[in-house]
Amino acid sequence: MCCIADIAASLTASKTKAEKLYVCDVFVWRLLNEAQGSLLDDEHLLITLQTSKTTSQDIKEQLETAEETEEQIDMAREVITFSSLSLCTFLSHLLS
Repeated sequence: MCCIADIAASLTASKTKAEKLYVCDVFVWRLLNEAQGSLLDDEHLLITLQTSKTTSQDIKEQLETAEETEEQIDMAREVITFSSLSLCTFLSHLLS
């Protein structure tokens, strides 16, 4: 199970990658607008497209992991809430 610090670090990294993806996308559009001749001959454009694709795949994987982590946190929260309520009920009966 992940600790809170690991989750926070993962979310921070995701934000950074999302920003990189946005920058790549903007840069790709600029390169496409400025392109002359065959797009396949523009090495800079091809490298930028590959970087954007790789970053997008990384973000997708991180989002899937974040969703799984969120589900685990929700389940743990339910267990803690149920345990707290059970303990309170037990203590109230014990003290009455």
